[in-house]
Amino acid sequence: MNLTDTVPTGSTANLVVLAAVVVGALLVGYGLVLVPQSTLGGVHVAVIGGTLALSGLFETRAVGDRFGLSPRTRRTFSLAFAVIALLLVLAFVVLQQGTFDTRTAQGVG
Repeated sequence: MNLTDTVPTGSTANLVVLAAVVVGALLVGYGLVLVPQSTLGGVHVAVIGGTLALSGLFETRAVGDRFGLSPRTRRTFSLAFAVIALLLVLAFVVLQQGTFDTRTAQGVG
């Protein structure tokens, strides 16, 4: 048994890859729309989308064939980009919490 036997190749796996790429592309677009209001926030959202899209793309066989990557290496890259996207989302949440105006939450005004 090798790694290619454990990697799902059904239609569900294809839908997950497609969803990751589409959601990633939408997040990139949304981040670019946010840039005029908040440069740092917009770029942050766009980078999250880019890493999510890369995670999905590295899972495809076409990218593996194009760059000469084995299925194990493709899976490693895909998981690495997914983890980076998750860490960026967590950093985004922490940064937004840090800039939240506590006076508004307390009803002072």
